[in-house]
Amino acid sequence: MRLRDVARTIGMFRSDGIDGFFAYKYDEMASLPAFRPDHRETAENLADLIDAGLVLEIGPGPGYTAIELAKLVEDVQIVCLDASKTMIEIASGHVEEEGLGERITFQEGVAHRLPFPDEHFDLVVSSGSLHEWREAGKAFQEMHRVLKSGGRVRVTDLRRDADREALDELARAIPSALMRWGLRHSVAEAYTRQKLVDLLGQTPWPEYEIAESPLELCVSLLKT
Repeated sequence: MRLRDVARTIGMFRSDGIDGFFAYKYDEMASLPAFRPDHRETAENLADLIDAGLVLEIGPGPGYTAIELAKLVEDVQIVCLDASKTMIEIASGHVEEEGLGERITFQEGVAHRLPFPDEHFDLVVSSGSLHEWREAGKAFQEMHRVLKSGGRVRVTDLRRDADREALDELARAIPSALMRWGLRHSVAEAYTRQKLVDLLGQTPWPEYEIAESPLELCVSLLKT
């Protein structure tokens, strides 16, 4: 998740994901053995939320989290929505390599205008892209619309007030100076807890939980 967040900001300076050269460079780094456990850990956390059904992942990047989730939970189908055609091509290739093309599909689109019918998904997730959503309030409204009653949302992202020591430690683990700069820029564009509370207060979600770590905020929502 953290590496995805870094690369997206470097890629385009806009909320439509990363494309072209930077998409390939991010995939190159995210596929390194040292970083693959991050995707597995994210998938394990998501697997606790669903044992069967239809999942929407907003901003899947190269598709590694979706792949790991599909391996962990055999009875889920996953739809990955990304604004970047290049990233969709990259992720689709990885999914086909894993033989998961029938269970993981891709669609181009943006978070604030989800191209899906009402009450369609059992779980909606996103990791590392919240800060780049152009209309985040509308995005949370859209997630509420496309989620079935009883369904859940899990959105995780960097936090603007990230712990400096933890942030420095993460930056030292990133080999590229450009990517390290991207990390700092991503943090500057991210939400604080209070800003996130204010945002959620303008959405249809009456209740929510926000878990905090030194680097991240994680929003959990339940549609009743």
